[in-house]
Amino acid sequence: MLGGYAGKIAFVNLTTGDIQIENLDQTLAGDYIGGQGLGARILFERQRKGADPLGAENILRFTTGPLTGTPTPTGGRYMAVCKSPLTGGWGDANSGGFFVFVLKAAGWDAVFISGIAAGPRYLLINDHHIELKDASQLWGKDTVETEIAIQENAGNKKIRIACIGPASENLSLIGGIINDRGRAAARSGVGAVMGAKQLKAVAVIGSGKTAVADPETLKRLRKDFVAEMREMGGFPDLLMKHGTCGLTAGLVACGASPVKNWQTSGDQSFPTLDKIGDTGTILKYQKRKFACGNVLIGGRESGPQTSSCRTAWPVIRPRRMGPSPASPSISRIWRVNIARLWGGTRKPANRKRPPWKNMVWLGWSKPMVEGAVDLKSRLF
Repeated sequence: MLGGYAGKIAFVNLTTGDIQIENLDQTLAGDYIGGQGLGARILFERQRKGADPLGAENILRFTTGPLTGTPTPTGGRYMAVCKSPLTGGWGDANSGGFFVFVLKAAGWDAVFISGIAAGPRYLLINDHHIELKDASQLWGKDTVETEIAIQENAGNKKIRIACIGPASENLSLIGGIINDRGRAAARSGVGAVMGAKQLKAVAVIGSGKTAVADPETLKRLRKDFVAEMREMGGFPDLLMKHGTCGLTAGLVACGASPVKNWQTSGDQSFPTLDKIGDTGTILKYQKRKFACGNVLIGGRESGPQTSSCRTAWPVIRPRRMGPSPASPSISRIWRVNIARLWGGTRKPANRKRPPWKNMVWLGWSKPMVEGAVDLKSRLF
């Protein structure tokens, strides 16, 4: 097998419970490099044109690339790909953490999931053994509760889990797949696809290693890359010290801040930016930093990220419920904008138009459970 690949792919049919294991074709792997390429090609071959994105025929794929599981810096991401229920076209999302390392260590380059289960299930992968388990007791739990429950049930805290929360269970079109208690593959509605299949989680135990064609050369290249990264300064240094919140001031300055639904820009959009965008303020409130597997910059912080800070509506809990922080924040902002312009369908008592500073009346769960598309249908 080519270096960087495990050589095996699995096809799981949730309707029948059938699990098929195939060898990864080396020509296919070479022609369509990476999780996205491999996923796209196999979707093209095996999925019927016109398949319902939330139906049994849509194939949800957890795919890896040849750098996954190797010492390559920043090579620790997996792709979740499918037909998107949000757009009706190609859908993909990716996430970091350690889930994908264990998936490759278990001996799998990709897992393809079709069908719809008769009731809530989760997929348990223990090296080369794959089985479907009952998830009735997990349905309705948030993503952190789900991880803890599966680990406790198995008596193994080293199990890595990618799962969905109530948002995706309720088929929110902004629902994502969450792994490692906060890492999110949260684009294209991939979580909704998982929810429609009644698949609560994919849990993996892996004990193997990914073979590399030329370990010594890879070791040398990694060493050179690490040295260059540490001397570079600039963007990598900013992420290492401040996490993604360190980007907030610069993004606001260049107009990449959706405050008031993109109606303002620059300092005008965020007059109190110094309270959360100043690097000294970030360090004052930063709890700790941690990185995904084989990521050197360690830019993920255990608090709000810049995507939620730039909306002036930081959200912590959404990752536990399903989507990434950005989607529900922007959905709120959009809905308030529409409500201010046309009255909307839900108004606070004795107010003709909701003020921007008071968005709580919308209910934090509404955008996540229903999705932005449903909000649009309710308002027009």
